[in-house]
Amino acid sequence: MPGIGDGAKLAAAHYDETVSEARAPERMLDPICDMVVEVADAKANGRTVEHEGRTYAFCSTGCVKAFNADPVKWAAKADAATAAARPGGEAVIDEGMRRWYASCRCCLSDAYPEIVVKLDAERDAAAAH
Repeated sequence: MPGIGDGAKLAAAHYDETVSEARAPERMLDPICDMVVEVADAKANGRTVEHEGRTYAFCSTGCVKAFNADPVKWAAKADAATAAARPGGEAVIDEGMRRWYASCRCCLSDAYPEIVVKLDAERDAAAAH
């Protein structure tokens, strides 16, 4: 499964419009709910938004509406998610990753299977005590 370090395959939340369609991410995180979104599906169903030269993809029209209500806030969240990835593609287990794991382990597993393995181990260790 792809991770942030896999180049154009998965974007943390957005991509620059200057990126060619051939290099645009296949999947990205919805900055509202943190679900992994298939960009082509979001585009085909009118669930993408252009903001300050970037494209954001969403899982639902509800998330599109939330983004449009406060694009500065949600774009900042998307930028922070992009910055959370370390060089070399290794993601950081931070509070956002832990919330994502708690809310939708399957979606997190799609994007970061190695993170899910680590968080599963933490959960199992805590349950054993």
